[in-house]
Amino acid sequence: MLALRADRCLYTAVSRREVFPIIRSNRSGRVINLGEIEKRYEAGETVDNATLHKKGLIKGNTPVKILGNGAYSKKLSFKVDAISASAKEKVEKAGGDVTVMPAPEKVRPKNKMGQGAKAVKKAAKVAKAKTAKK
Repeated sequence: MLALRADRCLYTAVSRREVFPIIRSNRSGRVINLGEIEKRYEAGETVDNATLHKKGLIKGNTPVKILGNGAYSKKLSFKVDAISASAKEKVEKAGGDVTVMPAPEKVRPKNKMGQGAKAVKKAAKVAKAKTAKK
C-alpha cells in the first residue's frame, strides 16, 4: 500500500506538459456547419465574418470554413474564407451564391531599420565581401 502512494505522488509531481506534450496545428480558425447557419439566418441574408460575429458564431475576426453537415434549404449569400465541396453544392442547390475570399498575404516582420531579415543578411554579406577585397 505504501508503494502505491509513492507512485501516485511521483505521477502528480511530473508536470502534465512533460507527460502529454502540447500538439499545435498551424491552422487557426473556426469550422461552422450549415445546420448552425440554417438556425440563425433568415433567407436573403449575407453570411460573412461580420454577420457571423454579430450572431455569436465566431469571436473577433477569425478565418471561417463552412462544412456541409446538417439540413440546409435557405437562399443565402456566402462570403467566407473557405467552404467544403459538399457545403458549396448544398448552397448552390438551394439557390444561394458562394464567394471565397482570398487569404491575406503574410507580412514578414521587419527589424529596427525597417528591413526584412534577408535584406539585412545580404547587406552584411556584401559589406563583408567589400572589406575582404581591401
